[in-house]
Amino acid sequence: MSQPIPTSSKNNKPSQTQFGRSPRRDYISFGSVGKPGVFLGGSLPRRTSYDLSTEERRHLLDEEQELLADNHIKTPQRPAPRRNSSSGNAAGRAATIATTYGSILRESEPLLEELEEENTEAANESTPLVSNIKAIEEEEDEIIKAAWDDAIANGNIQTSYRREYVVLLRNTFPVSMAFLLQYSLTVVSIFCVGHLGKNELSAVSLAAMIANISGYGIVQGIATCLDTLAAQSFGRGDNEMVGIYTQRCFILMCLTLTPIVLIWVNAKPFLLAIVPEVECCELASQYLKILSTGIPPYVIFELSKHYLQAQGIFHANTYVLIFCAPLNVILNYVLVWDKNIGIGFIGAPIAVVLTDYLMAILSVCYVIYIEGHQCWHGWSKEALRNWGYMSHLALSGVLTIEAEWLAFEILTFAAARLGTTELATQTVLSTMCVLCYQIPMGMGIAASTRVGNLVGAGLGQSAAIASKASIYVGAIFGTLNGLILFALRDKVGALFSNDEDVIRMTAEILPYGAMYQINDALSAVTGGLLRGQGRQNISGYVNLIFYYIFALPVGLYLCFGLDWQLAGLWIGICVALVSVSVIQIIVVIKADWEQIIQKSIEEFEHENEENNV
Repeated sequence: MSQPIPTSSKNNKPSQTQFGRSPRRDYISFGSVGKPGVFLGGSLPRRTSYDLSTEERRHLLDEEQELLADNHIKTPQRPAPRRNSSSGNAAGRAATIATTYGSILRESEPLLEELEEENTEAANESTPLVSNIKAIEEEEDEIIKAAWDDAIANGNIQTSYRREYVVLLRNTFPVSMAFLLQYSLTVVSIFCVGHLGKNELSAVSLAAMIANISGYGIVQGIATCLDTLAAQSFGRGDNEMVGIYTQRCFILMCLTLTPIVLIWVNAKPFLLAIVPEVECCELASQYLKILSTGIPPYVIFELSKHYLQAQGIFHANTYVLIFCAPLNVILNYVLVWDKNIGIGFIGAPIAVVLTDYLMAILSVCYVIYIEGHQCWHGWSKEALRNWGYMSHLALSGVLTIEAEWLAFEILTFAAARLGTTELATQTVLSTMCVLCYQIPMGMGIAASTRVGNLVGAGLGQSAAIASKASIYVGAIFGTLNGLILFALRDKVGALFSNDEDVIRMTAEILPYGAMYQINDALSAVTGGLLRGQGRQNISGYVNLIFYYIFALPVGLYLCFGLDWQLAGLWIGICVALVSVSVIQIIVVIKADWEQIIQKSIEEFEHENEENNV
C-alpha cells in the first residue's frame, strides 16, 4: 500500500516518505469545502500555515474518526465536546482519551503518562481552571497526531470510494454552479440579441468566437497552472507559495493583455476575410471593441477563482456570481430592450463589461475580508524568478484549452460558409452543449484540486482512488446531460431565435451533440485529473492530435465533400471527443503515482533552493 511513512522532523525539515523526501503539513483539505481535512502531520515546511481555530480542530477530530472507521480501525466514539469541568477531572479525561484511541496509540503511551502526571500535579497545585483545560486540549491534539502517524506508518489509512464520492459532489456543486452562472453572462447576451434578428445572432456568435480563441481561452489556460502548483503547495502546507504562484500567474496574464486588446479592437478586417456578410462583421466588430475594456477585470476574477479553489474554497465565486448573474440579466434587458434607455445590440457587451468589473471587485473583497487571505503574504520578489516550470504548465494549459476551443470555432467558420441560418443554428447548438459542459468542467476543477492536494501531501494511493471515483461520477453526469439534450431537442431552438429554419435545423442536429456528452464529461474530468498530477501537457498533445488530425478532416470532408452540411461537422467532433476521453482515461488509470509525487517533491525542493539563493 503506497502510504507515507512518517518520521520525526526537526528544524522544519520535510519528513521522509517511501516516495522520498516530502514536506508534511498539519492538514490537507480532505473532507470539507475550504476547511482543514484529516491527514495530520508533523512539522511544517519553512512557511507556516494559519493557526487552526478550536472549531476547526474539533472538525479535524471528527473527520479522523470517520476515516478510521472507513479503514475498519476499531475506535470507540470520541468523547463528547469539551465542557467546563474542574481541573481534578484532567487525569480522568486523559484516561478516557487513552481508552478511546487505545487501539492505535502504541507509540503514544509515554505521552499519555506524561499528560496524566502533569495534570495531576496541576490539580494538586490548584492551577487556574481555564489554563488547565487549554493545556489538556493541546495535549489531546498531540496524542491524536501520534496516533494518526502510527496508523499511517502501518499502512492502515487511505481514503475510500464512498468518501471520495461525497467530497467530489460536495466540491463540484459550488464550482459547477459558478461556471453555470458565469456562462449565463454569455447565454443571456445571445438570448437577448438573438431575438433582435438573425444577423444579430450570427454577429454575437462571431464576436464570441474571436473573444474565446484570442482572449478568454488564453487567460483560462494560463490560470490552469495554479490547479497544479498552488494546489500541491497548499497540500504540503506551503501557504506562502500559493500566493507567490498566483503573483507569477498574474504577471504572465498581464503580459498577454496588450496583444489581446489589439486583436479585439482591430478584428473587422479579419472578420471580413472569413464571413461574407458585411453587416454581420460590422456588428461583431463593435461588440469586440467594447468587450476589450472588460479584459482586465476578467483576468482578476479568473486569477482569484483559481487561487481560492487551490485552497479548497469552492463556494466563494458562487456567492459572487449569485449576485452578479441576475444583475447581468437586468442590465441586458435595460440596455438592449428597454424603450427609454435601451440601445439595442451594443447594449449586450456593455452589460457584460459592467458585470465583469463588479465580479472582480467582489472576488477581491472576498479574499481580503472573508477567507483566502491566509495564503497571501504580500507581494514578493520571488514572483519575479523561477518561472520555468510554471511557464511550461501554463503553456500546456493554453494548448489544451485552445486545441479544443479552436476546433469548435473552426466549425463556426465552416458553418458561416454554409449560410446565415447554419451559423445561427451552430450558435444555438454550441451554446447548449457548452452550457451542459459547465457541470463536468466544475467536476474537473474539483477533481484537479483534490488530486493536487493529495499529491502534495504524498498520498498516492488515496489520489488514485479519488481519480477513479471522479471518472465514475463524470460518466454518470455525462449520461444525464445527453439524455436531457435529446429530450429537449425540439424546444431548444425557440429559446434563442424566432426564425423557423433555425428552430427546425436545431432539432435535427442537436441529437449529435447529445451523443457525445458522456465523452465530453469524461474528457473534462480526466483533463482535471491530469492537471492535478502536473501532467496537463499530455492532455494538450491528445487534444491537438485527435482534433486536428482526425476530427476536423473528418468533419470538413463530411460537411463539404459528402454534402452532409452541419451534421457532418458535428459527427467529426463526436469522433474527437470519444478518442480524447478514452486516451485520457487510460493515462490517468495507469499513472505512476510514486513518480508523480516524486516530481512534486523535486519541484518543491528546487523552489526552496531558488528562494534561498
